[in-house]
Amino acid sequence: MAQEKKGRNKREPNTLEVFFPIVSMIIILFVGRVIMNISMTALLVVASLVGSVIAYRVGATWDDMFAGISKKMQTGLGALILLVFVGAMLGLMEASGTIPMLIYYGVQIVSGPWLMATAFILCCLVSVATGTSWGSIATIGVTTMGIAMGLGVSPLGVAGAVIGGSWFGDKLSPLSDTTNLTAAASGTDLFDHIRQMLWTTIPASLIALLVYVIVGFSSDVSGTVSSDTLTGMLTQLDSMFNWNILLLLPLVVILVGAALKYPAIPMMIAASIVAGLEAIIFQGITVTNVFNAMMKGFNTSMVTNTVIDAAAVMPEVTRLLHRGGMNSMLGTVLLIMAAFAFAGILESAGCLKGMLDRVAKRVKSDSSLLVSTVFSCLGVATITNNFVSSVVLGEMYQDLYRERGLDTANLSRTLEDCGTCIIPLVPWSASGAYVVAMLGVAPGAFIPWAIFCWISPIISLFYAYTGISIKRLNPDETSIANVKVSTT
Repeated sequence: MAQEKKGRNKREPNTLEVFFPIVSMIIILFVGRVIMNISMTALLVVASLVGSVIAYRVGATWDDMFAGISKKMQTGLGALILLVFVGAMLGLMEASGTIPMLIYYGVQIVSGPWLMATAFILCCLVSVATGTSWGSIATIGVTTMGIAMGLGVSPLGVAGAVIGGSWFGDKLSPLSDTTNLTAAASGTDLFDHIRQMLWTTIPASLIALLVYVIVGFSSDVSGTVSSDTLTGMLTQLDSMFNWNILLLLPLVVILVGAALKYPAIPMMIAASIVAGLEAIIFQGITVTNVFNAMMKGFNTSMVTNTVIDAAAVMPEVTRLLHRGGMNSMLGTVLLIMAAFAFAGILESAGCLKGMLDRVAKRVKSDSSLLVSTVFSCLGVATITNNFVSSVVLGEMYQDLYRERGLDTANLSRTLEDCGTCIIPLVPWSASGAYVVAMLGVAPGAFIPWAIFCWISPIISLFYAYTGISIKRLNPDETSIANVKVSTT
């Protein structure tokens, strides 16, 4: 104990000690998640314990490890707070009728040869507006899959379009947890990160959309669909909410704030206030239920002007609307905290620096660094998940990018292209399992049609080799970055 209090002699980890925690994490997450279906958060805690053993072995004290964890938590604190406000805003935008109105009018134009293209576009819009790929899958995705079956359109094609469009917003939306997490973990401003992602997101979207239009018009499918379920859903939504153009104001606040580069959290607070007031004014929701929607999420029993008995609300409508609330984000917040804890322990042990040094020795050019980021992100995200790849690789690579005069927006973009976009295609991931269950398709069968998801890493790799769109630091920023790297 006396030795612990005075401090221990700390040494640099050897190659085995550098890579053992990462390999252990991969094995723990793969076996625990895929085979035993254990919570990812709990598995990351176990991986952190393994990392702490290595940290102690190389001479790190508990104070060192806790300082490393605290440093990572502080780095991601903005993203964690932002997630909580995202949950509040989603609940209030459901209560105000903003999201229900998007769904109500959106599903009515999904038909005929434009089905796949329209499904992709609508999922893009909804996922950007809400910041949630899962929400888009449960709303536009479920509805368009039903329409596809009625029209005889390939369900796999529609599923791929839905998944691609849903992850468009998960990658690009300022409301998305992965967008905020990746920017924070790589040390990049949120809106710089989003602007840099347009270089890969726009081409990937246009290619996907072109394929969906060509395939749609090369088939014999046309006309509209008559569905009792769809008609019932629209009827119930129409009776629950009072529609008007002002319900789009919360979205306008967010989009204008993003365009003007205002801080994200104040804009979300403003949008939440607008949505809360609209819920009271237009939907007749009580003040108490507005706060309940903010904390616990919206549910249809909060709407007082509906002529439908709560027990008669269709399950499909319930699945569409019962979302949001600060409480709904706690699971994601805990997962991110566990990932930051693991990264903090590895940093206290010198493992991240050891990996960085070994990568740096093999990096001979900017292209080789970017290519290394692409393949390491694909590997970590596929075996674990995109949260882990963003946190671990974002922390690991950011100083090396700055040292070479590269803006970390290149790093954060690559992590999204190769982590966020690829994760719904992995059958054993939570997102992969979710889309299979919600859309009723075989695992992996939709991958050829999820064009946006798999072409994004290819475009990212193309930019890495050619140098196109690579953003560099100005000379002053490069000098500051090199001083920082040399003193850490």
